[in-house]
Amino acid sequence: MSSTSSIEDCPVCLEEMDMSDVKYPVLCPTKCGYNFCTRCVDQFVKSSKCDYDIASDGSRQVKVHLLCPQCRGDISSTIHDTFTMRKAYKTSVYQRMKDSELNATELRLKHEYTVEDAQAVKDAQARLAKLHCTEGDDDYDTCLESLSIEVEFSSSNCSSGT
Repeated sequence: MSSTSSIEDCPVCLEEMDMSDVKYPVLCPTKCGYNFCTRCVDQFVKSSKCDYDIASDGSRQVKVHLLCPQCRGDISSTIHDTFTMRKAYKTSVYQRMKDSELNATELRLKHEYTVEDAQAVKDAQARLAKLHCTEGDDDYDTCLESLSIEVEFSSSNCSSGT
C-alpha cells in the first residue's frame, strides 16, 4: 500500500487498486459507492460459482452470492460487465506500450484481444449505460463517456480463436 498514491486501496485485500479498478468501479444498484479490486472481484465471482465451499475443517459452507459487501445490493447483473470493462481498459493501456516494457501476463492480454472480446465490451457498455445512465439527466453524456473505451486491433491479434 502506498500512502502517497492518489489511487485508493481495496477494502478487501488492502492492496492498491489500479486505474482500471478506479475508472470502472463495481456498480451497485443502490449506488453505495463500494468498490474493490479486480483480483478480489475475480475471487468473488469464482466463489459464487460453487454451490458450497469446503472450509479448512472439512465442513460445507454456504454459497457466496454476488451481493455488494457493503449494502447487500445485488451486483450479479453488473459485475461481469465491470470485469470486462476493466480488462479492456488494461488492454488499451498495454497496446500503447512497447512489448519490452510488459511482463508475460500483460503481453498475453495485449496480443490475445479478439473480435469476440471487442463485441463483449460493446455489449457490456450498452448494458451498463442502460442500467446507470439516465437519458435526459444533466450528466447523461458524462455517464456515457465514462463507459467508453477504445481498444485497437493489429492484424496479428484480431483472429477469432484459431
